[in-house]
Amino acid sequence: MQLTCTSSEPDLAIRELDAARQHLASARSLHASRFAPEASALAERAFSEAELEVRRRKASLLAFTEGSRWRLKVQQASELARIAAWVAETDRDRARREAQTWAWEAESVLDGQFGERQPGLPAAVRSKVAQARLMLVEAESLLEEQDFSSAMDRARRAHELAGGAQMEVEELLARFEDPVNLRHWRDWVAQAMGHSRTTGLRALVVDKFGHRAILYDRGKIQRISNVELGHKSLHRKVMAGDGATPEGVYRVLRKKGSGHTSYHKALLLDYPNETDRQRFLQAKREGRIPVHARPGGLIEVHGDGGRGNDWTDGCVAVSNREMDYLFERLSVGSSVAIVGRYDGAGGR
Repeated sequence: MQLTCTSSEPDLAIRELDAARQHLASARSLHASRFAPEASALAERAFSEAELEVRRRKASLLAFTEGSRWRLKVQQASELARIAAWVAETDRDRARREAQTWAWEAESVLDGQFGERQPGLPAAVRSKVAQARLMLVEAESLLEEQDFSSAMDRARRAHELAGGAQMEVEELLARFEDPVNLRHWRDWVAQAMGHSRTTGLRALVVDKFGHRAILYDRGKIQRISNVELGHKSLHRKVMAGDGATPEGVYRVLRKKGSGHTSYHKALLLDYPNETDRQRFLQAKREGRIPVHARPGGLIEVHGDGGRGNDWTDGCVAVSNREMDYLFERLSVGSSVAIVGRYDGAGGR
């Protein structure tokens, strides 16, 4: 017996298949293959089977009867496409929220800790901050492209780098709040002031944390100059080549005028003094520095500063104009106290 169908039955099948196709298109527009790969694969396969079944029945004039194989396949394709779209949208929204959250947190750390120029940051920290900013830019670009999974990877990496840089800086900055250190630094300034009163020579206090040099004459401030330090200025100098500016009470050993220094003019300090040498030997005995290390030397207050960043190998740099002023007023034998942080208490 020949199976027949009315003209409306094939039309109904086509309409239902088109509806399934629209659900699948919606899933595709939501990037279901990326956000819901398993559900997407099931939906794609189910639609292909449903489409093949409808075409086969049309070609062979088989009946499109209620409850037949074609209808079940089309209904299954529609439902699986809906599921794929739902999973994709849900996972996409989750990925977007997570990517945005990681990006916001990374940006918060970068703006909060590194928003303004901070001289003296170690090169490793500056590198991490630069990488974090680059990752953050990439994450924001990927967010705009709706590649939320890749955006989240970049944002998380930016957050890790920013957080690591923050921890390193916090560890370095902790010593500038240490009461023991603050007391030692005040004592050093007091020593310099006492020597100034005894000799009548002016004294210079270099505040590493504040990046300033304060010239005193008989206990009164005469001049405050901006300074640039060693490229690891947050550290205390231990040995040659460590890029840090030393801390201690020093004397001007020699004045170098124009033509006798590469940096306009310079005041050579007596680093390392006896205290520096003892600290250096102890660090070597304790294994904190290599056995072949040297304490270094040739620490100066010199010109050619004003570059806006810490760049010296351990010296104190000021602008040439400030160097002219200091060079004229400081003498061989003048005290120079280089301290981690100075609150003014030692100058009274």
